[in-house]
Amino acid sequence: QGGSSNSKSVTMPEAEDANCKFCLGADDLLDGAVCACRGSTGVHLQCLIGYAVQRLPQLDAWSKCVVCKHSFAGRARTALAFELWKRSQTLPEEDRQRYYAANLYANALSEQGRHVEAAALHKQTLEVMQHVFGVEHPKTLAVASNLALVLCKQGQYTEAAALRKHTLEVQQRVFGADHTQTLTSANILAWLLCEQGQYAQAAALQKQTLEVRQRVLGADHP
Repeated sequence: QGGSSNSKSVTMPEAEDANCKFCLGADDLLDGAVCACRGSTGVHLQCLIGYAVQRLPQLDAWSKCVVCKHSFAGRARTALAFELWKRSQTLPEEDRQRYYAANLYANALSEQGRHVEAAALHKQTLEVMQHVFGVEHPKTLAVASNLALVLCKQGQYTEAAALRKHTLEVQQRVFGADHTQTLTSANILAWLLCEQGQYAQAAALQKQTLEVRQRVLGADHP
């Protein structure tokens, strides 16, 4: 009796999200996790897109779950980013939605391992940003940093390091040597130099960065 009760199979309750959160339909739901919400599988892609369209010109719904505020994942992330990018192509180059969409889609492509496509889109966006906003604009520098990251993922360390070096020089001039973004760029550039075997240059840059951090943040700062 006791042994049989211990071996009895347990039936798990059906997931609460067996229906789309928006339309309550149960067919053709997105496969896999949609975001960081627990059991976040119950939603239609078109419903997500429709909700994001309703919130325009706000752009948060294209990249983050309205419930948990975490970024979308998997197919939802890529499809939403592509849809926004596609809708933004007719907007002026200086429109915030256009460069936001390009950056969002490029990052989604990179997460899928499609680094060549991501790098091409980042390069295109960077050229537009440099033309419209100038090389010293924070948004231009952000796109340059994203491009350098994708180049790293492709193993193109020399090109990535050159771009990072240029970005660091601009940040030092615009933000100052003590700014957190400047210090972050310096650390990344030092790592890239190590990857190329340029250990002396990397060590010198890391030493300089450490001295600034100790002065600004204190020796005990994490």
